[in-house]
Amino acid sequence: MQALVRTLLKFGELNTGCQQALEKAAVPFACSAQTHLLAPGMVQDQVYFIDEGIVMGHYLTKDRQFVSWFAAEGEFATAVESFHYRKPSREYLTACTRVKGVFVKKEDYDRLVKEFPTLALLVHKVTLHYLLESQLRLHSLTMLDSYERYRLFVAERADLIKVLPDKLVAAYLNMDPSTYSKMRKKFRDQGGS
Repeated sequence: MQALVRTLLKFGELNTGCQQALEKAAVPFACSAQTHLLAPGMVQDQVYFIDEGIVMGHYLTKDRQFVSWFAAEGEFATAVESFHYRKPSREYLTACTRVKGVFVKKEDYDRLVKEFPTLALLVHKVTLHYLLESQLRLHSLTMLDSYERYRLFVAERADLIKVLPDKLVAAYLNMDPSTYSKMRKKFRDQGGS
């Protein structure tokens, strides 16, 4: 639970009372790989914070998987529309590895941000951080070729590329497995690891 507070403190200050209230509201959880923390049609009732492992947000069609994001150690895993607007989810939140962390229930989250304006400000900053990441991802998908998307992912998320199966990274980069394999080879041939 301390990791959650440390992560929030990177975005600003929290008084001791707020930190204690947040730690009290945080519920430890653990799950194995392939566990769905959320599935389409469900309404997300908690925001997850990852201490260990990797969670992904993804969509499935009958013939393809689209990975929209990964959350690893020190990151949040939330279907924003479902959690904040109480709408049935369109996506899955699935553990890619064994995961440990904490979650805060929606009613506790709402109470805490109302009771502690400084926490509400930090949540706003965290939200802006993830919005920027989303915009950069959209830019990458629309403006960069396959090789540049791969190179950028390796530069930004080397922690994930070593752990995740190739098929998940390929789905995240919007590549079929053969294109992904070619981009990896090209990257190694040009001196990358």
